[in-house]
Amino acid sequence: MKTFVVFLISLCFFPSLFSQPMSQYHYFGARAGINYSTIWGEYISPIILPKMKKYHLGLNAGIFYEYQATKHLFFKTEILYSQNGATLYENYYYFDKDSNRIPYLDSEINVTADYITIPLLLKAEFGRDYKPHKAARSTFFEKIRVYFVVGIFPAIRIGGEIKIDTRTVPDRLEVPIPDLYFQEKLVRTEMGAQGGMGIILKYHYVIDFRYSLSLTNLYQATLRQNRNGVATLTLGYRFRGKGIR
Repeated sequence: MKTFVVFLISLCFFPSLFSQPMSQYHYFGARAGINYSTIWGEYISPIILPKMKKYHLGLNAGIFYEYQATKHLFFKTEILYSQNGATLYENYYYFDKDSNRIPYLDSEINVTADYITIPLLLKAEFGRDYKPHKAARSTFFEKIRVYFVVGIFPAIRIGGEIKIDTRTVPDRLEVPIPDLYFQEKLVRTEMGAQGGMGIILKYHYVIDFRYSLSLTNLYQATLRQNRNGVATLTLGYRFRGKGIR
């Protein structure tokens, strides 16, 4: 959220963002790429300690729409399918009569979750304006545009599961394990924030890098306060619709 606030404040100091173009345009496009996701958070229960984690590699794909409000400022929305997840390794402990923490269980938790996300974004785009009658004579570098995006997104989970494999520490079998620790369920919806940047080649080809972080808990239970963190790299294509004078 701090990134979002800083971006909004910076808009006030760059009047060129709000300079009016000759026309406002609609842009449409599609993009697809890879996700590199993990799970961040903290543990409310003192008997659970995180050991390590593995990142999850997934796919994403979708369509987008952009409205050019000023010369450099765009409003953008997307509908994306996204594969998230991670593998977490946890150690479980109990406390003896002297309050010493004693390990008794190791667990491997594989979380996979598929989402439909709908980002609502502000986009600042810089570079040479697109002029069809001059495009053929432009050099390669004159056809490059750079942009920055920031915004929020709601997400709806359409698939996914939690698989837990456990290994008991030898000689600790007498310690009971509360069922609640293995009954976590994924929430159906979440909210998050994202930001990133990209380049547009030859006015149409898009390379986009973005990072998204959930702002709500991943699980329905309250033993863990975990959130999705996803880095995405996508390739896309956009085309311009009819301008509005």
